[in-house]
Amino acid sequence: MRLYILGQEIELKDNVISQTKQVNDIGNIETRQTNYTNTFSIPKTAKNVRTFNGLGLVGNESNVPYQKNTASLFNELGECFVFEGWALITETSNDFKCNIYDGNLELYKVIENKTLADLNLTDLNHTKTTAEVVQTFDDSKPYKYILADYNGKSLYDINKINIDYLVPSVKVSWLMEAIELYSGYTINGTFKTNPEYINLYLTYPKGLVIDSSVTRIYEYEVTALVTNDSIIQLDINTFKATKQTKITIEIDNDYEAITESGVYYVYVNATVNGVINNFKTLVLNEGDVLSVDYTESGDGYVRSGSSWISFIDKFNSTNIDFLNELKGFSIRDFLNEIVWRFGITLFKDKYQNVYNFKTLNEITNISNAIDWSSKFISQESEKYIFGCYAQNNYFRFKYNSDNASYNDGFLFIDNKNLEDQKTVIQSKTFSPELNKSMNLGFQTNVYKLWDKEIKDNSIVSYKDLNNHFYFIKSQTQAFSPSIVIGSEEFSTSQNVSSAPVDVFSGLSFGQILRENYQDINKILNKSKVLICEMNLKDSDIVDIDFSVPYFIKQLGSYYQLNKINNYVPNKLTKVELIRFDLLETQIRYNYSQEHYSPINYT
Repeated sequence: MRLYILGQEIELKDNVISQTKQVNDIGNIETRQTNYTNTFSIPKTAKNVRTFNGLGLVGNESNVPYQKNTASLFNELGECFVFEGWALITETSNDFKCNIYDGNLELYKVIENKTLADLNLTDLNHTKTTAEVVQTFDDSKPYKYILADYNGKSLYDINKINIDYLVPSVKVSWLMEAIELYSGYTINGTFKTNPEYINLYLTYPKGLVIDSSVTRIYEYEVTALVTNDSIIQLDINTFKATKQTKITIEIDNDYEAITESGVYYVYVNATVNGVINNFKTLVLNEGDVLSVDYTESGDGYVRSGSSWISFIDKFNSTNIDFLNELKGFSIRDFLNEIVWRFGITLFKDKYQNVYNFKTLNEITNISNAIDWSSKFISQESEKYIFGCYAQNNYFRFKYNSDNASYNDGFLFIDNKNLEDQKTVIQSKTFSPELNKSMNLGFQTNVYKLWDKEIKDNSIVSYKDLNNHFYFIKSQTQAFSPSIVIGSEEFSTSQNVSSAPVDVFSGLSFGQILRENYQDINKILNKSKVLICEMNLKDSDIVDIDFSVPYFIKQLGSYYQLNKINNYVPNKLTKVELIRFDLLETQIRYNYSQEHYSPINYT
């Protein structure tokens, strides 16, 4: 064998490096597995020590044991076993101890300890205005405001839908593309053309609270000596709004006050773009110019000192920044959620930075089977319990109420020798509430991002919740007559004749299991795990494909190739095979149309 690490050929003590090849184990769909070699020795020759930057020498500062060391492994004919894998130097004694990994490890190492906030989220940031909310309805942006009850103040002025209590949702497909850009790996798969994936969104994970704290964005000191019957006037111009802003004009003394010397008055007249506006609270759009006339008059009084006139912006929470809020969702967990929902197994392309995501239907399709009958030598053993499953295997959401499970699902395995039940998947996302809502004037689900509290004076207050992620879909709904969407805080509104309304159909785990996990019964029902001896060649290992079934004539069935254990050239190799129970699955599936389903779901 010929081994290259860090671009340099390594001098080997012998030519024997055993290799284990495996796919993600369907027996434990929560894990992601990788290929590896046994621990082998690399002699401490002068060349090898130089390649490892002096590793093992007294006082060395080599970083080789702590970094990714690119490694490729070939046979003497130049056939490639490992292309740009990962060499891990674990120990130095009389020689160097090494393992080589490749496959799924690469992607998961790149995203290790990274969150969705580490992605480039610039395109998601925006200012939340009525116009911006409506513009997202046409799918032109990577996020959308989907009309649903988020447990906030849904309506104002009787029938206006209140955008102050709507949140944006980001396209899952956009996040996946951002992960590809960040990691440097391309993700391929037919799941990307699935309408359930194309129309899948992840909600902003918290309620957007109107900030009650004030920000003084402009102020002017008025210094005056006011005597009997005198008038001081001040004209303030050139305040220009840089974004849609709600301005409150405040003065640090009363509009009218009675003093020991008499009465004085303060008058404020405001104009926006030259148009008189007599309100103390104004809504300015980007580019608007505000002017204020300040008049202070005295009637038989004397006052000296200063007054402050201020423009106060009380509403800073309209700037939507996903960066801080997506820190609560790791990239690894997000990818797992997609893998679970579409019944996907990952397969790394050997020579390219490409991952092929294949569904259970694809990897159990016997029309793509490879015939390995000529390689079969003998069957060594047969097991009947596969993986880490129980009889009832639960896929669970998070819930806002204790002991809820109405959107969970379970996969049933008819094997009385397994434990009774087990949670195999625990989602990081929440389920919507059990009961639907009519608070918007039409039926929606409730995605709880606010808690409501009714105070003693019957006023309802809203407290935002954090890290409440929901998967959600949208469906365009026409309204006749049109509906009004607007902001109670900014006093802006707009009529719309159609808008995206939430859909959760197809997103419960029961429905997901029914749609995407039927074919797992070919493996798990009456499971048989065979250990067989095979006469494999280097070319079999070089071109190994775990994504297709294998046919063994002597065993009379099709199998999933699950693991090749410690392959060494010119020796028999133990291979782990999982039988496809095609006949039983077909009979049960046909019979299930009226009587029985091989997967039970709620």
